[in-house]
Amino acid sequence: MSASSDCVSDDEVEASTRIAACTRMIEDPTEPVANRATAYYKRGEARASQGDYDRAIADLGQAIDLDSKFAGA
Repeated sequence: MSASSDCVSDDEVEASTRIAACTRMIEDPTEPVANRATAYYKRGEARASQGDYDRAIADLGQAIDLDSKFAGA
C-alpha cells in the first residue's frame, strides 16, 4: 500500500502508520494543496485516537488554513 493510501484510506490503518504516511504527504511539495489538507485532517484524527489532542488540534487547524472550506476539519 502506498503512503497516500495509508494516509487517506477509509480502511482501518494503525494510527502510527497513518501518522507517518500523512506526514510524508504533508512534507511533499509536489502534493496538491487539497491533498495536503486531507493529510493534515487524517493525521489529526489519528493523533486524537492516540490521545494527542494538542497536536490533533494543530493538524486540524492546518487543514483549515490550507482549505477554509474543508467542512470535516
